[in-house]
Amino acid sequence: MPDWLIEILRQFPMVVVIGLAIWYAEKRVREKEIRLEQGADKLRKDLQDREGRLRKETREDRDAELKRFQDSQKALTEKDHQLLKAKDDQIASLTTEVEKLRKEIGTLSKKLQG
Repeated sequence: MPDWLIEILRQFPMVVVIGLAIWYAEKRVREKEIRLEQGADKLRKDLQDREGRLRKETREDRDAELKRFQDSQKALTEKDHQLLKAKDDQIASLTTEVEKLRKEIGTLSKKLQG
C-alpha cells in the first residue's frame, strides 16, 4: 500500500469504517436486488405456466361443449329426418289409398248409372 494511503487511514479511521459500512450496505442491496429479480422472474414464469394451463383447460372445455352441442344437433336432425320420412311414407300410403277409393267410387258410380 502506498504511504499516503496508510497515512490517511491512520489519521481518519472513521472514514475507513464508514467506507466499509457503505461498501457492505451496497453489496447487500445489490444481492437483495438480484434475489428480488430472480424471485420476480420465477413468479412471472409460474404465472405464465398457470395461464397456459388455464387456457388449455378452457380450450378443452370449450371444445367438449361444442362437441356435445354438435352431437345433440345431429341427434335432433336425425330425429327430424326420421319424422319427415315417416310423414312422407304416411302421405304416400294415404295417396295410394285415395287412389284406390277414387277407382272404387268410379266403379260404384258406373254401377249406379248403369
